[in-house]
Amino acid sequence: MEEALSKTENCEAWKNGALHAIMKIILNPTETQRNHRSYLNSWQRYKTFEEGLKKESGRNVELLLSGSMAECLFAQHWVYKDGRREALNDIDIMLVDCSITVVERSQLVQLECSGVVDKDQDCQTAAVIKMNSCNSTAKCCRQEQLKPLDTITPASTPHSQKELLLEPTNHAGYAQLYELGVEGKPVFLSVESFKGFWSGIVNKTALYSLVTSGPQLPSGGAVVSGPALNRRDRPNRRNNYAHDYVPCLHCPKWPTMANRWCERKRTVEWPGERLICDIMSDGCHVVPVSHHDNDSESYHTEWRLSFSSAEKRLVNSLSMEQRHSYIIAKLIMKEVIKEIQERPSQPPLDKTPSSYHLKTILLWKCEEKPLEEWNNLLNSAVDLLKTFEDHLRKGNIPNYFIPENNMISHIKHYELVYNFGRRNSNIPG
Repeated sequence: MEEALSKTENCEAWKNGALHAIMKIILNPTETQRNHRSYLNSWQRYKTFEEGLKKESGRNVELLLSGSMAECLFAQHWVYKDGRREALNDIDIMLVDCSITVVERSQLVQLECSGVVDKDQDCQTAAVIKMNSCNSTAKCCRQEQLKPLDTITPASTPHSQKELLLEPTNHAGYAQLYELGVEGKPVFLSVESFKGFWSGIVNKTALYSLVTSGPQLPSGGAVVSGPALNRRDRPNRRNNYAHDYVPCLHCPKWPTMANRWCERKRTVEWPGERLICDIMSDGCHVVPVSHHDNDSESYHTEWRLSFSSAEKRLVNSLSMEQRHSYIIAKLIMKEVIKEIQERPSQPPLDKTPSSYHLKTILLWKCEEKPLEEWNNLLNSAVDLLKTFEDHLRKGNIPNYFIPENNMISHIKHYELVYNFGRRNSNIPG
């Protein structure tokens, strides 16, 4: 009886969510496009903000637009709070600390063995090779030494970089960053220290608008959420956005743990070889957040590999039909989650699936589904949602670049199964 009731409620949630999403698509397109154009046209103000961050921190900084705004996968609609209108879409920006670069230790060792490294290699590289020959790795060091970011001296010149070494942990898609201290022992960079340092810098820097007088993003007010620093744009104005600044470091070489992405066989010829090569040449980033299930002493020193720049390149290569299918599916997904959360009998959900999980399904689907089969937007949106629901019921959404990383392992399987369907699909169609 309880299962039948849940099935009926879930079916209603999907139907109501689809209806609300379609209404927002119909009512909101002109304003959405206008706001997105004005946002992109004002990107110069972020360059001014970038200069302010450089001056305040004494480090070289680069801001990179990421997320749905950068990928044109936004579906902007508004909510009203206390008489003010807020966009439901965050503006995601990666804050790259360019004074430090990250190099995978195993890649340095491979370069030395192949004779590629110059004789005048730096002390850090030489120490790595010595450490490797002695079979003394970062993983063997049980008593971790932590190094605050502000004690890592920035590069002496604007175009030089200090190197930190990257060592994968036992969580797929995660790593530790360190430099070698006395006697070649690794000294790890703490995620809290890194976020704390940049939180203080962001809090001291105001973002000025090119349109209105005065600071659009006044100093102060940054809240740490996962790897991001969240600040609200124009908090006392009628229209405002939330900004998520993600401080990170660049790893210029493609990580070995993601090599399978480059080599795997695909049903359709997407992405193409040229795009894959371009993505690999850009490397990836690492962001300060540990794995959800990490309860060991390495919790404070574990970083996640981020492929945001690669995702932006991939999504920008998609057709309009593929993009619009995803946007429709995303709006429906958000409305369904909202319907489920607002049930009178529904206990609070600890964690819920995100639009990033759905975007991951999109990328996998684009490898499997021929381009001509995306022309029917409604069918394609339903196909994405059914695949998404199926993965939720199984309790596994594999990361697109590192499939061994199950991105929803932290969400209770009972909640996924109970709220998103059991044996049969709840999605109409």
